[in-house]
Amino acid sequence: MYENELIKFDWKGFLLKLLFLIIVLILIIKLLPIKRNENKVKSEVFVNNLEIMRDTTDTYFTIDNLPNEIGKSSKISLKDIINIGGIKSLKDVDGNPCNEDASYIKVTKENAGHKFEFHLVCDNEEDTTYLTKKYDKKIETTKITSTTTTKKIIKKTENYNNTESYTNKTTQNITVTRKVVKSTTTTNKVVIIFNTNGGTNIDSQYIIKGSIPSKPTDPTKYGYTFIGWTYNNNDYNFNNPINQNIILVAKWKAN
Repeated sequence: MYENELIKFDWKGFLLKLLFLIIVLILIIKLLPIKRNENKVKSEVFVNNLEIMRDTTDTYFTIDNLPNEIGKSSKISLKDIINIGGIKSLKDVDGNPCNEDASYIKVTKENAGHKFEFHLVCDNEEDTTYLTKKYDKKIETTKITSTTTTKKIIKKTENYNNTESYTNKTTQNITVTRKVVKSTTTTNKVVIIFNTNGGTNIDSQYIIKGSIPSKPTDPTKYGYTFIGWTYNNNDYNFNNPINQNIILVAKWKAN
C-alpha cells in the first residue's frame, strides 16, 4: 500500500525569486540605452541667429583668413568675431546676449573645400550645424586693344600738277593677364588670439588691419619656462604688420 506524500509548495522561496527577477528586469531597463527624441524644436530667434553665423562665410571669411593646409583648423569664438566687427551681437528670445564664450565658428581645410562648424549657445538652447564651402582664386583676363590711327599725307611734285597720297596705319594689340582674388570683408579690424598652450590666459588683441600688434606680458606655466610665440610652427616677429586674423601658440621648455 502506497502512502500519498503531501508536497508542500514553498511560497516564500517563490516570492523571493520573483522579487529578485523583477529587480533585475528594472535594472536592465534603466541601464540599457533607450533612444529618446532629443531633437527639440528650436525657437525662430535661435534659428535666425544660426543663419547669421552661417552668413559669415560670405561676409567675413575670405581666402586670406582661412587655413590653407589640408587637415589644419582655426577656431574663433563668437565674442572675438563680434569684437572685430565680423558679426553683430546675437540675442536669445528674451533679449539677452547669447553665450559668446561658448559659441564659436571652427573651419577646417579639407580636400573638398573648407568645412565650417557653427556652434551656438543661447540660454537653454544649443545646437551645432555644418557647412562645406569651396573658395577659388579666379584668374581674370583683360584684353586691351589700342585704337587704329590713320594719317593721310599729301605729297606734291615740283610742278604742282600731280599729287599722290598714301595712308599710314598702325595697330597694336596688347593682352594683359592679371590675377584677381575676389573676396569681401565687412571690417578693417583683425584679431590676434593667444593660445598659451596650458599657460596663464592672455587676452586677444583687436587692431586695425595693417598695423603692428603689441607684445603681451609673457604667460607662466608651472614647471615650464616660456620661450616665445610661434605662428605656423615658426617663431613670430611682433614687428610685422598684421593683415589677417592669426593665432599665436606659446612655446615652452620643461624646467
